[in-house]
Order: sequence, then structure tokens, then C-alpha cells
Amino acid sequence: MVGGHCHFGWGPAGALDLIRREGCSLVAIVDVLSFSTTVSVATTRGISIVPAAPDRARQIASERGIPLAGEVRAGTPESPWSLAPSLMMSAPIVPEVVLASPNGSAIAAAATGSLTPIRVVAACLRNRTAAANWLAAAASRDGAEMAVIAAGERWPDGTLRPAVEDLIGAAALIEVLGDLGLAVTPEAALAARCIAGLIPADLGALVHQAMSAGELIDRGYAEDVRIAAQVDVAVGTPVLLASGAFVEEIGPR
Repeated sequence: MVGGHCHFGWGPAGALDLIRREGCSLVAIVDVLSFSTTVSVATTRGISIVPAAPDRARQIASERGIPLAGEVRAGTPESPWSLAPSLMMSAPIVPEVVLASPNGSAIAAAATGSLTPIRVVAACLRNRTAAANWLAAAASRDGAEMAVIAAGERWPDGTLRPAVEDLIGAAALIEVLGDLGLAVTPEAALAARCIAGLIPADLGALVHQAMSAGELIDRGYAEDVRIAAQVDVAVGTPVLLASGAFVEEIGPR
């Protein structure tokens, strides 16, 4: 077996629990629609992404002297970057952008706020195999315990709404990690079984049928769903550095 165990949880509380209770020092954020997908798209283009909670994003951008991604998905003329992966594919290339997200960024904050040094990656369907290879290599090198965290969405009252697209993304990642020899916990194994026997095209089709995807399509963001539903089209893994920014790493480190 490679390294420690692969655990599975939901949201910021799940990440923090696995870090504290199981000693996980590797955290994979799976937020398919759209944080992880957008971070993958941006870092592939050479744009480093600084994750931030919505209420802190403007302050962080001001302190770092870097652009703030548009607070609305459609972006603005002043800020053509946004949480929409379709916009991030065509926005101007700059060294760094602050990206606000209530889900993916919250998990990053929970992980990096721990007293234990944590390595965080952004994983999605687009970089499933690349992220799995990076994580397996890190786990093998350090014997580290790993947490694969499905971000989920939010109900109107702010509580976690499990999201099928994030379950699919997490399951796809865990499946490859298991194939690479990583031991998986019962929770992670059960999550992975939900896509057993499915081919990449099936995974993309399921993402298109998700509640969150329907909401985006109804708002005119069908292209964002199409991009998020692509499987294994990215060869790099966004890794959160000590600088506070996600940058792409190609191959295991």
C-alpha cells in the first residue's frame, strides 16, 4: 500500500475533523461547480489563485495589491476574472488573482488554519488523474494521511447542501487513488462505489444532470457546466503554497 489512508468527508467541518481526528496532512478540495475547476483552468494558464472567503476577498486583494475576481459570476469590465471557468479561460493573464468562494475557499481556510502544516490541492474531474498521481506520490513519500473533501453547496440558511457533482468528483479521485495503491477507509470506499463501472463520459453526463448544474444552466452558464464535466483534460495539479496562492505543479513532487 502507498502511504497512509485516504479518508472522505464533506465541507469545511469535515476537513477540519479529519485533520484533527485522523491527522490528515494532505487535503484535496473537490468543488466541481466551480471553485476547483476554475482554479485548475486558471493555474493551467499561469494565473495563480489566492482563495478567499467572500467577506475577506476585497481586503486580501488590497493588501496584496492584486486583482479581485468579479464578485458576480458574469464578471465586470473592471474585473474580467470570476468564479466562472469559462471566463477564466479567456480573461487576461496576470500573476495572481484573488478568488472568492463560499465553499472551496472555506475548506482551504479550514485546512490552512490548522496548527499542523497541511498541503492542499484543488481537484476536479478535469485533473482527476493528475491530482491523484500528485497526492499518491506525496502520501508515499511522507506516509501521510489524506482527506478528500467534497465541498457541497449551501442551503438558504447557510448549512451544507451535499452536491452530487462533488460526490462524483471525489469518487473519481478516490477510485484512481485506490488503483494507485492507496488504502481507503470505508467511507471513501463507499463514496468511490457510487461511480463503479462508469466511464468518463458517464461521469460528465451525471454532472450535467446535477441540481447545481441545472441552476447554472438556467442562469445562462451552460459552458461552465460543460467545462466542469470534462474528465482528465488537465495534466497539472493546483497546489496551495505557503504564499497563500494555488499554483500548478506538473507531475509528482
